[in-house]
Amino acid sequence: MNRKGELYLTGAGDRPFSYRSSHFKNAGAIVTEVAFVVRPGDPELIRIRTENFTARRNRSQPLDLPSAGSVFKRPRNDCYVGPMIDNCGLKGLRVGDAQVSEKHANFIVNVGAATAADIRNLIALVKKRVFEEYGEVLEPEICFIGDFDAE
Repeated sequence: MNRKGELYLTGAGDRPFSYRSSHFKNAGAIVTEVAFVVRPGDPELIRIRTENFTARRNRSQPLDLPSAGSVFKRPRNDCYVGPMIDNCGLKGLRVGDAQVSEKHANFIVNVGAATAADIRNLIALVKKRVFEEYGEVLEPEICFIGDFDAE
């Protein structure tokens, strides 16, 4: 769907994807439906691989509360944001009902009725504290849709 709310159909070959980038993201579009073509494989190997991915996610991510996933990109390949946020003592920090996850500090979870403003204000606070402590400028990995004041 484009920014005007109009739906359009496109094929995968028409719109290339790469890690953290796509035509849709760059155009501000929203993907509303996807169809996949999959290759056959060994069902047992697929089941084991799926169970391993699921177990790893359950151990490391706050899947019990709504979130937009990982909030900040790594500033560098060797620089993990979650531990930096955690080392700043920010796990559990709240603005309204938006909270830095107790399980993984690079997730902001909704513990009730968080507003977009709560989340944006918490993101700004985390960015400020990490910059003060580490000198790293964090860049959001999530995309913001709507009208927001420039940072």
